[in-house]
Amino acid sequence: MTNCPFSFFLHIPKTAGTTWRSIIDLQLGAENIITYYNQNNSSLLDNLWAMVTSKPDILGLIGHYNFGVHNNLNREPLPSKLYKYYTFLRNPLDLTISAYYERLKRYPNEFKKNNGTTMTILEHIKCHPHFYDNIQTRMIAGTPGSNQINQHEFNLAKKNINNNFGLVGISEKFDESILLLSKILKWRPCRYGALNRNLEPKVIDQITKNHIKKITFYDNQLYNFASDRLEELIENQTEIFNIALYELKKLTIDSNQETKILTAPSSAKRQIERYLDTIF
Repeated sequence: MTNCPFSFFLHIPKTAGTTWRSIIDLQLGAENIITYYNQNNSSLLDNLWAMVTSKPDILGLIGHYNFGVHNNLNREPLPSKLYKYYTFLRNPLDLTISAYYERLKRYPNEFKKNNGTTMTILEHIKCHPHFYDNIQTRMIAGTPGSNQINQHEFNLAKKNINNNFGLVGISEKFDESILLLSKILKWRPCRYGALNRNLEPKVIDQITKNHIKKITFYDNQLYNFASDRLEELIENQTEIFNIALYELKKLTIDSNQETKILTAPSSAKRQIERYLDTIF
C-alpha cells in the first residue's frame, strides 16, 4: 500500500460525488481515505503530510477542496510521494440548478425576500453570484475567491488536467467513467445506485438559462474539453469495454441499491473482470 501513488479525489459539489464516495470507500476502505467535508478551517489540508507520514496506509483524500493540496503532501526532508488527481465534471446548467435547490433545502432563510416569497434561481444567482460563478473551473485551476476569472484560469485548469489528473469523469457518463477509473486504479467490479439524487425541476425560462450560461462561460468550455477527452478515451477502448459497460449499466438500473463488490459468479462479474484484467 505504501508504494501506491496518493489519490486526490477532488469532489466538486453536485457532480454525483456521493455515489462516487461510496464506491471509493468500498474499493479502498473508508479507514484508508481521509475525508474533507464541512471543515471550519484548512488545518487538515495544511497538515496532510503529517497525517500521511504517521499513517502510511492512507491511500487518498476525498472532499470539497481545490487543486493544489498536493503541495501539502510532500515536505522536506521526507521523500517525495507520487500522486494523481481524479474528479468529475457536470453540465454547468444542470449543476447550477441542482446547486440552487440543494442550497435552498439547507439554508431556506437565505432565500426569503422581504415580501415573504422565495428567490427564484435567477434572483439568487444575481444576489449571490459567488456560489455559481465557474465553480468547476475555479476548483480545478486552484484559484478560489470572489474575483472574476478569465482565460488565464481556464488555461490553468486545462493544464492541471493534462498534467496532474489520472481521469476526469463526466457525471452524464458516470458508468463509463467508473469503468475506466476502475481499470486505472485496479478496482474490483461493483454495483451501485444513485445516492443523494435530487429530483429538482428541470424546466427554467430562457432568460435564466442565458444568465447561467453567461456566469458559467469557462465551466462550459472546461466541460466540453473534458467531455472530448473522455469520449476519445472511450473510443480507443476495445469491444471488451463495450460488453463490460453493457453489463455494468444493467447492474445500475436500480438507483436505490447499496454499493457492493460483486462476489457471486455472474455474467456481469465475468465480463467486467475480463475488461479490467485486459492489458492494452
